[in-house]
Amino acid sequence: MSEQRRYSAEFKLDAVSRMDHCKTITGLAKELGIRRKFLYQRRDQLGAGGKAALERRRGRPRGSQSKAVSRQHPVQLSRGSPN
Repeated sequence: MSEQRRYSAEFKLDAVSRMDHCKTITGLAKELGIRRKFLYQRRDQLGAGGKAALERRRGRPRGSQSKAVSRQHPVQLSRGSPN
């Protein structure tokens, strides 16, 4: 399984801005060491939500208690009688 990298909002913004001035998107992606798909996704993300959209993190917020709570208080499921 490959390791997932995290990029700063500044890196993403710089990468997207360089798309307008590069000869090829493929060449830019190789130069930055990222996939072409990443550039297009970040460009669309920037267009839809501005710079703030590049700073957002996906997934569960850090410090979320949902896993810990579910382990401490498992739910007991009972089987109903078939009618």
